[in-house]
Amino acid sequence: MTGVRRALVVAQDDYDNADLTRLHSPAQDAAALAQVLGDPAIGGFEVAVVHDAPSHEVARRVEAFFASGGREDALLLHFSCHGLKNPRGELFFAARDTEPELLRSTAVPAQFVRQCIQACRARNSVLFLDCCFGGAFLEGMGLRASNDAHVLDTFPEEAMAGGRGWAVVTASNAIEYAFEGGHLAEDAPPTPSVFTGALVDALTTGEADMNEDGLVSLDELYDYLFERVRAENPNQTPSCSMHVQGDVYLARSTLNHRVLKRLSDDLVQKLFDKDPAVRRQGLGRLEAMATGADTEAADRAREALIWMTEHDVGALKADARHVLDGLCIAPLPGVVRFGRIAQGSPPPTRTVRLLGPPLARECEPHPHSSVLRVERQPDAPDDLMVTLDTNRLGAIDTAVTLSGPTGEAEVMVTAEIVPAARADAPRAVPPRPASGAVPPAGAAPPTASRPRPVGPAVAPAHVPSGPHPPVGGVGRPAVGPHTTAASPGPPRRPAAGRRVGARLIDFLLVGATGWLFGTIVGVTITDLGTPSGAETDPNAPLSQPFDFLMTLWILVLLFGWGALMFLYDALLLGTQGRTIGMAAMGICVVDASNGRRPDRRQVVIRAAVFGLPQSIPGLGHLFVLVESLALIPDPRKQAFHDRLARTQVVFPTERSDQGPVRH
Repeated sequence: MTGVRRALVVAQDDYDNADLTRLHSPAQDAAALAQVLGDPAIGGFEVAVVHDAPSHEVARRVEAFFASGGREDALLLHFSCHGLKNPRGELFFAARDTEPELLRSTAVPAQFVRQCIQACRARNSVLFLDCCFGGAFLEGMGLRASNDAHVLDTFPEEAMAGGRGWAVVTASNAIEYAFEGGHLAEDAPPTPSVFTGALVDALTTGEADMNEDGLVSLDELYDYLFERVRAENPNQTPSCSMHVQGDVYLARSTLNHRVLKRLSDDLVQKLFDKDPAVRRQGLGRLEAMATGADTEAADRAREALIWMTEHDVGALKADARHVLDGLCIAPLPGVVRFGRIAQGSPPPTRTVRLLGPPLARECEPHPHSSVLRVERQPDAPDDLMVTLDTNRLGAIDTAVTLSGPTGEAEVMVTAEIVPAARADAPRAVPPRPASGAVPPAGAAPPTASRPRPVGPAVAPAHVPSGPHPPVGGVGRPAVGPHTTAASPGPPRRPAAGRRVGARLIDFLLVGATGWLFGTIVGVTITDLGTPSGAETDPNAPLSQPFDFLMTLWILVLLFGWGALMFLYDALLLGTQGRTIGMAAMGICVVDASNGRRPDRRQVVIRAAVFGLPQSIPGLGHLFVLVESLALIPDPRKQAFHDRLARTQVVFPTERSDQGPVRH
C-alpha cells in the first residue's frame, strides 16, 4: 500500500517584538519550497503553508500535521524563522507574537516538535530547520559556552528512539548565522536564504541526484546541501542527524536521470514538451533508434523507452510499452522436432532463424541440456545451428533459452533416441502402374494417393527471409512472425498465480463434495446403528457395529483426502484434459513432448504424485507444497508431478484440445 506524501512549511517574516529583527527570506522560502515540493513531477507532496502566525496557531498546526500521519505516509516539516535559546540551552522557534523573555508561553518549543515526531505513526518524518540564530541570544541571555548552542542537541538520537523513521537537517550548527541571500543586513533584498535556495535548486534541477537514478534520496540531498552551502558561505555549516527506515526519497529527478542524459538534448526536450504532438515526434525518434542498425544507439533508446513505461509521462506511457513489445526476439521455428533418431547415428542438425530488430538478434543461446550444441552459422549470423547428440537413449524434451538485451525467448526441442534396430526404416514405395494400365482381375481398384503429412523429423519447408519483421509504429500493432500461421511458437505457459487459483477451486469442490457425502453417510450409519428403543431411552448404549462403522468412517474422513484428489484428477484429466478449476482459469494439461492430451499412464502418474501423498496429514501436504513450488525456478514451469508424468500445463490451443485419450 502506498502512503500519502505531505509537507508543512512554517515561515515567519515579521515579529511584534522590536527586539526580533524582521527576516526577508521566509516568505520567499515558503513560496519557492511549496512550489517544488507540490510539483507532481518532482516532489509530489500535499503542501500546506503557515505564514506569520502566532505561536499557539503554529503549535496547533504542527501537532495536527504529525497526528494525522498514517503508517505508510511520508511527512516533511520545514521551519524558516528565528531560532531562540533560553539560559538553560532549550531551543524555541519564534512566532509572530514571540517575546524573548517569555519563550515558554509565546514561542514553539523544539521539545514540543520532537514529541510530536516521536508520537507520529508515519513511516518517515523529516524536519528541515532554516533558522536564523542572529537573535537567538539577546543581551542578558548569555551562553555558558559557545559549543552549548548546537541545534541538534535538541534532537538527540536517544531522545528520538520512540518514533519510527526520522531525520533532522539544519541550515547551520553551533551559533552560526543562517545567512539570508549571503547578507545579514536588515535591508537585504527579499531572496531565499542560502540553505533553502540550495534546497529548492537541488530539487528543481535534479542536481542532488548523485547516482542519476531518477530519485533524490535524503542522503544525496544532504551531501549536496553541505557542499553547496559551504561553497557559497564558509561560515555556515549544515548538519544532519537521522534514523530512517531504508532510503528516504524526497523527489524525482526527471531530467537528470542517467538514461535520459545518454540522449541528445533536443530529443529529451521533445519527450517532455507540453505539446502532445511534439512528444509523439520524440517517441517516433526513439522507435527509429531502437529498430536501427546501430545497436549502441538502439540500446540507449530501449532504456529510455523502459524508463517511460515506469514513470508517469502521460499518454505516451502505453505507446512506449507498445514499441517495446515490438523489440522482442522471435525465433523461427519456435519448436524444433528431431523425431525418432537411431542411437549412435551422425548428430542431426536443425536451423533456427532469429527474427527481430538488430538489437534483439544480439542474443546468446543457452541450452538446457548437454545433449544440445547451439552455434551461429559463420556465413549467416542470424541463423542458429542446433545439433543433437544421439548417444543417449530415451525421450528428449528440453529447450534453448535465447537471452539478449531486449529480453528472452525459448525454443522447445523434442526428440526420441531409439536403438538402431528400432529406428524408422525407409518404406518401400510400390511402383505406380503405367498410365492406362488395367489392374488384374480380382485386384482392388487403385486409390488416390494421399500426400504424407510432414512428420516431426522433417524440418520446416520454408523459412522466411529477411533480417527482421516490420515493427509497428506508434499506435499501430507490430506485425511479427508470431502472427503467422506457418510459424508455430512455444506453448504459452500460465503464471503460477493462475495455477494456484485453479487448485483452490478444485480443493473447494472436492472438499465440499467430500464433506457432504461424509455427512450423509455418517447420518445413515447413525440411523442404522441405533438399537431399537434408543429413540425413547437416551441412555441406551449404541450397538458395537455402530461403533466400528463410525470409527472406520472417521478414519476415512481423516486419511481419504488424498484418494479423493487422486480420483478427481484422474477422472477429469483422463476425460477432459483439465480439471474444473483449470477450465475456470483457462488452462489445461498436455503431453510435454507433442502438445496433445496426455495418455492414461501420464494421467495416473500425475494424479498419484499430486493426490495420494495428501492422505498423510501434515507431512503429505508439505510434500505436495514443496513439489508444486518446483515450477517456480524451472524454465518450463513444470512442477515435480509434471516432470515425472512428462506433462505440462499450458493455455489451451486447437491442437491440445483435440483427440481422445491415447492408450
